[in-house]
Amino acid sequence: MAAVPTIEIGVPGNKLRVSRIGLGTMDMFPVYGETNDEEAINALNHTLNIGCTLWDTANVYGIGHNEQLLSRVPKERRDKFFICTKFGAMSKKSSHENAHHIAVVQTEYSAWSTHVETDGLLDACRELGATIVVYLLSGRGFMAGQVCNVSNFPEGDWSRNSLRFKPEHFENNHKLADAFAKMTKKHDSTPGELALAWLLAQYMSPIAIPNTKKTKCLDKNFAASQISTIDNELKELRQLVDSANMQEAHY
Repeated sequence: MAAVPTIEIGVPGNKLRVSRIGLGTMDMFPVYGETNDEEAINALNHTLNIGCTLWDTANVYGIGHNEQLLSRVPKERRDKFFICTKFGAMSKKSSHENAHHIAVVQTEYSAWSTHVETDGLLDACRELGATIVVYLLSGRGFMAGQVCNVSNFPEGDWSRNSLRFKPEHFENNHKLADAFAKMTKKHDSTPGELALAWLLAQYMSPIAIPNTKKTKCLDKNFAASQISTIDNELKELRQLVDSANMQEAHY
């Protein structure tokens, strides 16, 4: 089995190497529908088996639920992965005392949401030497061909409120997903795998943290890192992305 691509993150003198495909754990608690802790634990262990070593979590995910899940990974494997988490606002005094170089910036970025290319974020990260960590890289499943209409989302899934999935915008927005789906035939891949491969080929070598709690989805994410897109295909995909004219912000 080929290795998952890796990248160094951190600051000079204090760097570590992590996989460029990590794991987002947000949907291991019921924000996207029902969850199963044992299924999640199996996914966490499988992630290490295939070489994905960067895990993203937050205390707010289930009010500590996800952090407790991560603690159930066997102790002998604790040195095999690196955990990213979030923090809240600090006072001016505490933020000054605890200021550190910004090494990693987490943002949404995908074929269906490229705002970071024009709002200055990528340029700022390049100037600071910060690595981009990307979530929602398939546009809530949109670029993976999993969404035919808003009813595809289960009750309680907050994706139902996305403006981009509303009937009046859906048909136009789905053209980009359809175009990616046609390209997959060249690589014997799925639309979701190609969307992830496209992201990994972008400026500044971003790290992707797709959300999943299923081992079969982890394997598909790994497969995306093995897709070899050539320059003319990347150019064609870029033209599709730039001409998509996605309607409405999705928040």
